[in-house]
Amino acid sequence: LAGSAAAVFAHAKTARPQQGLGPIKSGLAVSPTINDSSSSLRRLVQLRGGAGAAPPTALKAVAAAGLLGAINNFYVSFPYAAAGLTCGVKASAADLIAQRRGGAMTGPNQPKFQFQRNLAYVLYGALYQGMAQEYVYNHVYPAIFGEGVSLSIVLSKVFCDLLIQTTLITLPVAYFTKALLYRYSFAEAIHRYWNDIKYQGLLKKYFMLWFPVQMLTFSVVPQHLRVTFIAAVSFFWIIILSTIAR
Repeated sequence: LAGSAAAVFAHAKTARPQQGLGPIKSGLAVSPTINDSSSSLRRLVQLRGGAGAAPPTALKAVAAAGLLGAINNFYVSFPYAAAGLTCGVKASAADLIAQRRGGAMTGPNQPKFQFQRNLAYVLYGALYQGMAQEYVYNHVYPAIFGEGVSLSIVLSKVFCDLLIQTTLITLPVAYFTKALLYRYSFAEAIHRYWNDIKYQGLLKKYFMLWFPVQMLTFSVVPQHLRVTFIAAVSFFWIIILSTIAR
């Protein structure tokens, strides 16, 4: 077994330069490290005694490595579809929790599940938080502020996101989406937005959460996973927003 393993690793080492391990550029190419690891591990399992005789833990490791590689390739190859799907599902689940926590499903005059409210957050999550922000964060911001991760570039992106994009676009879009589905005017939506800023501390809560998060987003998170990282955090933000903006 030791000799077989050494032969496999020696073959992988000599073949690696031909596989193109260049850096990821603009989120359009993916390193084959995960796929290489999965392939090497699978060959070791076969050398041990065939796939049918392989230990269950080894097979699980191979399956997990292959699954991670497939998911990573999906997010690299189809960034808009991945962003829309991730953020839409996330927004629906977050609003469902907010409805349960806020008593929206148990009120005397409320249905068990407010479908229109949930649909509003699905559309907001998929179309704006997913697809639109994929374009803004990974194409518009780098064109304006640069693609580096220096402190000045990161701070420029974060302050633009919080002070301009959030206050003028991101949050108003959420209120406008609800206005369309609940059939009240945009003027009423702006009125509700202003009241939530003034009386519910909407922007204060937003800035307290998202300033440190966006610092990480634009400095250490890989470009093709930025929207996914934001979606993971915004799961909790949607619960807050859905509770505030009923």
